Amino acid sequence: MLVIENKEVNQDINTQTVQKLIRDTLLALGIAPNYKGFSRIETALMLLLENEDYLFAMIKELYPDVAKKLNSSAKRVERNIRHAREEAEFAYTILWRELFKYADPEKKITNGYFLARVLMYLKDVLAEDLLGMENTKNKEA
Repeated sequence: MLVIENKEVNQDINTQTVQKLIRDTLLALGIAPNYKGFSRIETALMLLLENEDYLFAMIKELYPDVAKKLNSSAKRVERNIRHAREEAEFAYTILWRELFKYADPEKKITNGYFLARVLMYLKDVLAEDLLGMENTKNKEA
């Protein structure tokens, strides 16, 4: 079940729609699907959409849970996400510039900050979609 702006959402938005949004976002960030980090980030974001508390325990909870789902190790998950994030930073796409315009250019972006910022973006997009669906339903009624 997804939680967007303190509202539990299980109707209108299905898992396939969310996965497609995540994949499109990762591609727009310049992360190629042939990187192992692509699937690791996708799985991590799905878990984060279900439970944001993972952001506060990435090493002890998020990475091991992603690893369990993908038959890997937490250390490999962290490294794969870091590599994909670095490739996205190098690609420097329009979406990357938009999401990380307030990041300190002197400091490296961490996996935690990267996942948190992408999660915020996804929640904003999903909230807009829900708002659009509600407006359409109200017009029909």
